[in-house]
Amino acid sequence: MQFRHLRKASLSTVRLLLEREDEV
Repeated sequence: MQFRHLRKASLSTVRLLLEREDEV
C-alpha cells in the first residue's frame, strides 16, 4: 500500500510549492 505514501508526498510537495509562492 504505497498510496498513502504517495498522497503524503504530494501533499508535502504542494505545501512546499505554496510556501515558495508565498515567498515570492
